[in-house]
Amino acid sequence: MIFKRRKYIINTGFQMRFVMPFLILSLLGSIIATIAFNFFVLKELEKVMWLSHINIKSTDELIRPVLIYVNLAAFLFVAILLVFTSIRMTRKASEPILRMTKDVGRVTDGDLATIIALRGKDEFQDVAHDINVIIKNLRERFKIINEQYMHISGDIVESPVGPGNYEKTLKELDGLRKEISNSVAGRNENE
Repeated sequence: MIFKRRKYIINTGFQMRFVMPFLILSLLGSIIATIAFNFFVLKELEKVMWLSHINIKSTDELIRPVLIYVNLAAFLFVAILLVFTSIRMTRKASEPILRMTKDVGRVTDGDLATIIALRGKDEFQDVAHDINVIIKNLRERFKIINEQYMHISGDIVESPVGPGNYEKTLKELDGLRKEISNSVAGRNENE
């Protein structure tokens, strides 16, 4: 079996899809703030130019209120968009995990017919695939153990107890015990 190292936690594609909306919204907010600031400052300066009496001591008195209002409005706009985007991205990441957790819980309860199925655009498709491979391997292993058990129990019921049958049954039971031990030992090694 070939083991591939997968990047479940550090998935750069997922990280880029998660970070890019924040960067775009921040850039958009900065551009809107700059455009709004220039628009309102030019409007104020135009108004001042047409006044015959200027009642200000510096341009700071004229520009500061506009700068504060424009930046506050841009901050609120970007904050609202960032909250909306973060909620959306959190749901996009958490919903597949919640579905997988629910399905893995059913497998833990012994339902090996469970298949973890995520929607096409959900994240963590590779994790779901690997868990499905594990479930499939468990189903096959339990099927083999069940077949061995049925064979041994059939031999015991059908055959009279004798030294030859006794030795054969002990060998088959020992094989079954080793199969179960390997399954349990493999589980303990991975824990």
